Amino acid sequence: MTKREIGERSLGELSFLVMAEHGLERWDLDRILNGMGARRISTAANGADAVDRLKEAREPFDVILWDLDATTSQGVESLQRLLGREPAPSFIFVTALDASAVAPYESTQRALGVNVIGVLQKPVTAGKLASLVELHRARAAKRDAQPSKRK
Repeated sequence: MTKREIGERSLGELSFLVMAEHGLERWDLDRILNGMGARRISTAANGADAVDRLKEAREPFDVILWDLDATTSQGVESLQRLLGREPAPSFIFVTALDASAVAPYESTQRALGVNVIGVLQKPVTAGKLASLVELHRARAAKRDAQPSKRK
């Protein structure tokens, strides 16, 4: 499936939250998502702003792109506050760091219950992002096919 087919088929149905400290990075991720067909995109400049966007949202976000390079200390604390939402959003961590440097953090977040679907190294491209969005869709379809545990 091409990036365009993924965008036409699914990105318009999904909602995204982009948390990046620098305006240029938010703009770039928004531009990439728009180019792939996404129509429901919110942005946040830091973790506290992301929490506000979640509180304001009428529907839960499907995918959250979280910039690990943000210098504000509230990032991880804010991330913890997002846990427990149903359905749990999928997280894509974005960073300029080498994958081996991010692996311990990624493992810790998974252990804490964060639904991490991958890490994107900067610069982000539509191709790299499309593969992770497709992974989100596959996991969501599998989750939705399971019988509900709630009564």
